[in-house]
Amino acid sequence: MVRNSASTQVRALPNITPMELMMGTPAYLAPEQAMDAHTVDVRAETEIVLVFKGDASLDGKVNTRDGLAIKKHAAGTETLDGVALLAGNTNGDANTNMRDVLAIKKQVAGTDYIAW
Repeated sequence: MVRNSASTQVRALPNITPMELMMGTPAYLAPEQAMDAHTVDVRAETEIVLVFKGDASLDGKVNTRDGLAIKKHAAGTETLDGVALLAGNTNGDANTNMRDVLAIKKQVAGTDYIAW
């Protein structure tokens, strides 16, 4: 969208994504865009964040702390949101639940690995 500084006229540019549409997939969004897209500015496009599947605590490691956070989320005693919720969904089924806890337990035990 372009606003003409001489007037209040706003026009859409061809081949430009409209402001109200999301680009990309949720797992690759900037953290602030995943949490509240209305507060995002151009800085969101300059930051690269690597989050491991299963890293619900967002500490850069997949360990029992992540399994506990997801277990509490599944039980309703704590809430994961934003990037932590996306990271906790290890199997991509759009539900962060006990299946994800099991996947983390297997990864920590070395009997299975969370697929990228």
